[in-house]
Amino acid sequence: MDYLSFDQLPRIVQELSEKVDRQSKLLEQIAENSFPDKDMWMDIDQLTAYLPNHPVRKTIYKKVEQNIIPYHRRKDGKTLYFLKSEIDLYLREGKRKTKKEIEMDADEILSRRHKRSK
Repeated sequence: MDYLSFDQLPRIVQELSEKVDRQSKLLEQIAENSFPDKDMWMDIDQLTAYLPNHPVRKTIYKKVEQNIIPYHRRKDGKTLYFLKSEIDLYLREGKRKTKKEIEMDADEILSRRHKRSK
């Protein structure tokens, strides 16, 4: 095992820093290529493939009819379009809070009430 001298440390730290920078840039490029169109338009078939439970078309049409899922339709057509960012937001809104998150929210509300009552 090679031991480093104190004099070698600045050079080694510089080299490590450069490697970390290069790897960070590579990871950013990979992330950009993995999600090239963060806000892309989808048709109903693309949406069913994108949704985690891969629902059938009939289920999507029902959710559209009930205005549950965000959608777009051109005035002159019948084709439905879905915006990925809106679908992602729709999916996130269904998140249930953990017990810890609920407790933290309750503590925050109680502390605000306590501050107002003073």
